[in-house]
Amino acid sequence: MYRFGLGVVAAFAVLGVITARASAPTLLKVDGSPGAMPLVAALAAAHEAKTSTVRVEIGKGMGTRERIEAPMARR
Repeated sequence: MYRFGLGVVAAFAVLGVITARASAPTLLKVDGSPGAMPLVAALAAAHEAKTSTVRVEIGKGMGTRERIEAPMARR
């Protein structure tokens, strides 16, 4: 059983909304815990295979402090 972080679940919930509304290609940037990146990469690849309206860009991963500060800095 996988335990998903709230950030990963929220990112793909947003991805679904963006996909439903997108008419031109949209870029979704995802970053966060390095431990979640393999799962995020697999989900992004599967989603991109189904739709051409959203391109997912995956960051290098962030440390704890960076993940906490990123929403306030809009990164």
